[in-house]
Amino acid sequence: MDYRIQLTDVEVVHRLLSFDDDLSQAYRYYQDLILAVSHRDQGELNQLLSQKWTTLPWPLQKVQRTLRSHKLEIINSFKYQNYANGPVEGTNNKIKVIKRTAYGFRNFFNFRAHILLALPNSYIAINWNQKRTAHAKFQTQAARKLILFSHQYFLTKSQNFRSPATLGAEKACQ
Repeated sequence: MDYRIQLTDVEVVHRLLSFDDDLSQAYRYYQDLILAVSHRDQGELNQLLSQKWTTLPWPLQKVQRTLRSHKLEIINSFKYQNYANGPVEGTNNKIKVIKRTAYGFRNFFNFRAHILLALPNSYIAINWNQKRTAHAKFQTQAARKLILFSHQYFLTKSQNFRSPATLGAEKACQ
């Protein structure tokens, strides 16, 4: 006859929590924190983080201080839940793979060109093209302004230009 007790996972957790009050308090705090974040409940998070940290077991005191320092970012993640950093991480990974498999490039221009060829529809390539287009437009506008300025400058110079004969006649009249 087998006298071993078969416990479920929940029973094991309850039995372990009954051994130590600090462990039980830490587990409750942790579960409340997970619940607040999963439900994106700002009020519950504020209540948990406003709890006096000296009442918590010492391992959770540092956790609570860290969470308090990043409270604004956590709350912003509640508001902007549709944004993820997956695309950025994927782009960074591709760039690292290009760098690793290239065995070095002759210069940075070639490295950048290889990245832009490998990631044609990424934010980097699109942003680079927009900057290049904007830079070209800026250069065109600057050239037009320079031409206009130089044209106006030479017109005023030519209007103020006096030949040596005119200067001699003006001195004679004085």
